[in-house]
Amino acid sequence: MANVRNFGATGDGSTDDTYALQHAVDQGDGVIDLPRGIYRITRPIEIALERHGWLGIAGAHGTARIVMAGPGPALRLVGRHGGTALPSSVAPLVWQRERMPQISGLEIVGEHPEADGIQLVQTMQATLTGLLIRNVRHGVHLPQRNRNVLIHGCHIYDNSGIGIYFDECNIHQAVIASNHISYCKLAGIKSFGGDLHNVHITGNDIEYNYDEQAEGAADVWFESAGGIASEVTIASNTIQAVPSRKGTNVRIIGSPASPPNGTPLFAISGNIIGSQETNIELAYVNRVAITGNTLYEGKVVTVAARDSRNITLTGNTFGWDAPGDPTTGGILMERCQNVAISGQVMEKDRLGNATGGGAVTLRTCERVSVTDCQIHAPLYGGVALDDCRLCQVSGNTVIGGEESSMRSAIEVVGGADNLVQGNLVSRGSIGAIVSSDGAATVQGNVVVGA
Repeated sequence: MANVRNFGATGDGSTDDTYALQHAVDQGDGVIDLPRGIYRITRPIEIALERHGWLGIAGAHGTARIVMAGPGPALRLVGRHGGTALPSSVAPLVWQRERMPQISGLEIVGEHPEADGIQLVQTMQATLTGLLIRNVRHGVHLPQRNRNVLIHGCHIYDNSGIGIYFDECNIHQAVIASNHISYCKLAGIKSFGGDLHNVHITGNDIEYNYDEQAEGAADVWFESAGGIASEVTIASNTIQAVPSRKGTNVRIIGSPASPPNGTPLFAISGNIIGSQETNIELAYVNRVAITGNTLYEGKVVTVAARDSRNITLTGNTFGWDAPGDPTTGGILMERCQNVAISGQVMEKDRLGNATGGGAVTLRTCERVSVTDCQIHAPLYGGVALDDCRLCQVSGNTVIGGEESSMRSAIEVVGGADNLVQGNLVSRGSIGAIVSSDGAATVQGNVVVGA
């Protein structure tokens, strides 16, 4: 181990230890050891893995702090891996000099508005564990190309930009697990552009990633921006925030092609997601499964999808019933195709208005099924179809409640070749099931109540 104190570092919190830390990296061997102390630096510590060989940076189990008082990342790891994750594409030099660089046990704090935490460039199997990164701009920044990244057991907290940022990065195989990623103003985790595949976000607490003075923040945000993000799993996380202007808990934006592309193959499963204007926002996506989530307090809407296809929403629970805290909630699909909405449990959703709409609202959609859902006490309506074709609404229970001013349980306006059958519904102010001429075939439904 190369103890940075032996290279002139003081760790007293006031001396500029940049030269000493860089000297320890350049001349040390194996593990760069930062004993307990506060190491103030003013420029990035550059770690060229090809030159230094196998490397670990250890911070004495969290007792060492690096204060970044200049712009750029506190630690920049640069490799030369130009292949993929395929074993045959990994050059011998990577195995001999660069594989699996590890950083652990450190706190990194920013003192400059453009200070970042850690930057990874062309690394293979970089592993970050047991870190606290706070008061920087971006916590972990991944530009260019990286492969097989592990980020585990870290606290990425109170940053002005993005917690973990895939910045037009070519990356396959990244696992983000068991972290706290909170109070990052632009996003907790964001991927923008690039070529991103096989990303697993699981078991994290991702919350309060928003800016009171701005709009459009998200806790988890994937945007293809002309690139691609695919094969992404978001599972078993707690994802919550405070409602902010145009804020979203989970946002996935593809490319407006036909068919939509840029963000295929997403699974959002087993999460608790809530307290934002929109809980899940989808645009131009293809092949997305949303299953088994608990969704709450979507101030504007719970799930909103537009210009997308091949989506399943199965077995999710919706609703929020805090006194004096009205939430719109509901599912809104606009210009979507090939969608299955089934087994939702929804209560007191307020999507729609006095002239139309409902807890599940479909607008200009094709081949969408709404089946076997429990929709209780919607404010304006249960299921509403507007200018839809080849859609079916079947096997649902839609019952109004004491606070409901439901127009109808199911309403079909415009469109053609839709089917409404086998539902158990109660009456609303304009009827139980309402369909304009030729819009739907209505059969085999049961109406209860006066």
